[in-house]
Amino acid sequence: LGISTGDAEVWRWDGVAWAQIGGDGLNTSWNTSYEEVTALSSYNGMLYAGIGVSANDAEVWRWDGTSWTKIGGDGLNTSWTPNFDRVSSFAIFNGSLIAGLGSSAGEAELWTYSGSTWTKFAGDGLSGSWDNTKEQVESMIAYAGGLYVGLGNSAGDGEVWEYKNSTWTQIGGDDLNSSWADGTYERVRTFTVYNSDLYAGLGSSTGEGEVWRYQSGAWSKVG
Repeated sequence: LGISTGDAEVWRWDGVAWAQIGGDGLNTSWNTSYEEVTALSSYNGMLYAGIGVSANDAEVWRWDGTSWTKIGGDGLNTSWTPNFDRVSSFAIFNGSLIAGLGSSAGEAELWTYSGSTWTKFAGDGLSGSWDNTKEQVESMIAYAGGLYVGLGNSAGDGEVWEYKNSTWTQIGGDDLNSSWADGTYERVRTFTVYNSDLYAGLGSSTGEGEVWRYQSGAWSKVG
């Protein structure tokens, strides 16, 4: 949950009723200064929450069913410095938890968690990935043996990158592979797989809400 200060909460549904389990310091979780829980993922039998909107708020917390423990952010466990605004997305890939960061220019980075320590995986041109002008890793999905990453925040930043065979390649945005026009779309917000094809949901501004399908190496607009 969340959008304003104090709104960053996690609630659990047991089939009958909802109960708050995280936020506001509950169960040793984060305090009331945080605005949003921006990402959730299950990994190795535990729940992971990504929080943050404002400067220095990008943190990852782990729920073991009883209590919360901060495991990422502010340099903890060799993670990113306190300068990042949010943990915006998660994916499970090659047996590791991947966290996507960012909100402001230069913050679009991927970090991988081994279960004890963090390692920077992409961003700032690392291993041939996107440059240091990108703001946010908006979405991720593991698909067909690769990791697919949606970027964006500003006009023209809505891009899709593929990590496969240890190589990063931009495959969507900027008119690549018959995709959406260069210099226009701001965000690749979401992914899903349907009938064995990859689908991307775009948009941030009026007129940008579109769905595109990636099939046989090319994109086509479907919605």
